[in-house]
Amino acid sequence: LQNNESDVSAQLQSLDKIRINSYNQAAYNSSKFDLSFMFTETTGGIRINIGYNSDLFHLATISRMADHLESVLAAAVNMPSTALQAIDFLPVEEKQLLLGTFNTTQTSQPQNKTILDLFEEQAALTPAATAIIFEQTTINYQQLNELSNQLSDYLLQQHHIQPDDLIGICLPRSEWAIIAILAVIKAGAAYVPVDPQYPQERIDYILCNADCKAVINNILLEEFKQAMHLYAATNAPHRSGPSNLAYVIYTSGSTGKPKGVMIEHAAIADYILTMQQEYAVTQNERILQTASIAFDAASEQIWLAITSGATLYLIDHITLI
Repeated sequence: LQNNESDVSAQLQSLDKIRINSYNQAAYNSSKFDLSFMFTETTGGIRINIGYNSDLFHLATISRMADHLESVLAAAVNMPSTALQAIDFLPVEEKQLLLGTFNTTQTSQPQNKTILDLFEEQAALTPAATAIIFEQTTINYQQLNELSNQLSDYLLQQHHIQPDDLIGICLPRSEWAIIAILAVIKAGAAYVPVDPQYPQERIDYILCNADCKAVINNILLEEFKQAMHLYAATNAPHRSGPSNLAYVIYTSGSTGKPKGVMIEHAAIADYILTMQQEYAVTQNERILQTASIAFDAASEQIWLAITSGATLYLIDHITLI
């Protein structure tokens, strides 16, 4: 607040034979600070000059900021008993822009879909299309669907899986990791992905903390492969809905112990449908699967590919390193 050299103080000065006039300061051509507000007393009130770094702010932003300040001052004068934090400084037009125009969430996406619905619909639509390529192995959508059906049937019969049960998946990068993810979903459970490259202490903690009903690892997978011909390859009735858990991802634990983040079918299905729409993903796409299955980015890569009819390319761990 500049009040020592203001118009008011200048007019109060009186010297014989000397006339004093106010001087209108020219506009600044540079700013000493990123943002500064200078208030100067005048005979008519207070004049405000705003100085700003034009590398950081646009004139429109500063003008909007000035309008907000004017709104706050006007409200304070008109309603002096109102708490400052209760004053609404946004004009009606700007509030509508922020809360309405910028916040439009309506979509034409189908409702009440699970991620399994999206996959099985795609598998029925393009059964012969290539779903997964890993090293020398190629699997089409029909094979991926049937193999995951058989592993799901095995889990149901051997481990009596119930909806929202948690099943750990601790497998190296291969087509079987994707088959296992689908199998757990088909069984109505939620998968807990664990990277086998993790330190054993972290692996043990996650599986114990999640209280997994079963863990799909190389041992279980070999047992299944020996008897897979005994299990049904056809689609079974779905055992979970949009509000059921799809998977649980554990955080890094940088703020303490790792914590499980629970993701429901509705959430991942809505996200994948939005990705398909925004990026116009079709069955002609090739999607590279680079993230660890224990990292949430893997969910986007995997589910986006196999619900769009695209081909998911898996890279082995050594190549990734």
